[in-house]
Amino acid sequence: FGTGRWAAAIEELSKVKSAGVRAVGIDVDIGRCLYEKGDKNTALAHFKALADRYPKDVSVLYDYAYVLINMDSYGQAVEVLDRVCALNPQYGQAAFALACCHAALGQMNKAWPILTRLASSHAAEMPDWLQGNEPYQEAIRKDPRYPELQKSIEAARQGTP
Repeated sequence: FGTGRWAAAIEELSKVKSAGVRAVGIDVDIGRCLYEKGDKNTALAHFKALADRYPKDVSVLYDYAYVLINMDSYGQAVEVLDRVCALNPQYGQAAFALACCHAALGQMNKAWPILTRLASSHAAEMPDWLQGNEPYQEAIRKDPRYPELQKSIEAARQGTP
């Protein structure tokens, strides 16, 4: 997409805001564009402000956590993702991100109950979520409980207990 196009997108979204349109989605899109443009610190500050303004908006909080994770601020991301999961316990992607943050912090005993729950509730998505090359995904795969997790995922996908 290129840095210039992200900057142009930010400019267009800002014009919409200056025209008086008030919607959290526009602010979220601006934050995403800032991040993709490579202005990660500004994106982080932008999402922090949005999270403070909309403390119960799961989308805002998840995007804020995404930026924190990508800046290796796993401890802060855990706090935000805990809020996301409390607001929407069925949000599997947020729960997986929370487990990954715990894994990144070396807290495998906190990550594992989340992963075990996701193995049955989100079995279809889990194989894709686990495949990345991020250090936290590698830590999960290196855990001695991983083979059993894989079996649980496969059993859930097959519909067997």
